[in-house]
Amino acid sequence: MGRRVRPGAEARRRAGRGEPRALHVYADQGTDPADVARRWAERLGEHAVVLLRDDAVAGGWFGPVAEHVLPAIGDVVVAMTGAATVVDSRVHSANARALPGVHGSLTPHEMLVPLLTAVA
Repeated sequence: MGRRVRPGAEARRRAGRGEPRALHVYADQGTDPADVARRWAERLGEHAVVLLRDDAVAGGWFGPVAEHVLPAIGDVVVAMTGAATVVDSRVHSANARALPGVHGSLTPHEMLVPLLTAVA
């Protein structure tokens, strides 16, 4: 089972969305997303790459992004490394929290997926 890390960043952010290994965190109104990103980065340390939305978009994490799509991307984007996940017991069921394998981050196993094609 992957390592569970508690971000402790509940204050100053609305609910996170996405996968346990690829989260979108939305800052509360009036809260600087950079402060939220700093707290998540400090808490998760080497277990995650934490970027502000503009940096993740500029880095090509989502490919080309149309202006009207930007609000769907979190103010802060958290990509887990290694085997760590972030789960919220208020949202994720006990079964979901106990899953031995999840996907969605930036590790080679998650990004380099083989593709099979059949030629008739």
